[in-house]
Amino acid sequence: MGWREHRYAPAPGTSLCRIDSIPIGECREIRYGEGDEALSFLLYRSPLGMRAYINKCPHFSLPLNARPGRFFLLAHEEIMCAMDEATMNANDSAYLDRHLRSVISEIERCPDVELIAIGIGHDVTRYYRRSVTLSGAETLGEAVVTQLIHLFKRHTAGGRMQPCRATDAVP
Repeated sequence: MGWREHRYAPAPGTSLCRIDSIPIGECREIRYGEGDEALSFLLYRSPLGMRAYINKCPHFSLPLNARPGRFFLLAHEEIMCAMDEATMNANDSAYLDRHLRSVISEIERCPDVELIAIGIGHDVTRYYRRSVTLSGAETLGEAVVTQLIHLFKRHTAGGRMQPCRATDAVP
């Protein structure tokens, strides 16, 4: 369900708050409705302007804030959900980084799997052997097509695709 279909969704164009009420580099939660049924927005003011997000982690469907009004912002302006913050608090600061690297390494060692990362607005080359960094989403379609063309060129012989063995895939 998109935010516009939510029971408590404000009408499109509704003013959520005054821009100058949120200091640059900080977040604020705005709620519409009551209790667990409320629609919660996260407003973030960057040096480039204001952004609004649904206050829900896309991985765990949990609120992004651990406590009301408290959001964890990484240095490169990414918002970390409460679950990831708890993981970082319970482990050393490089825990998530090491885990990501080990999963990527395991996948990249599989001979019949091609892993290509596309970072939009941030550099992913330090994690992936094959990666592309884009400055914005407007060139994503072109980047995906280009990477698919390279993939097909690498895996063709005499104009025919080579078969993949599903048994080698990482579950």
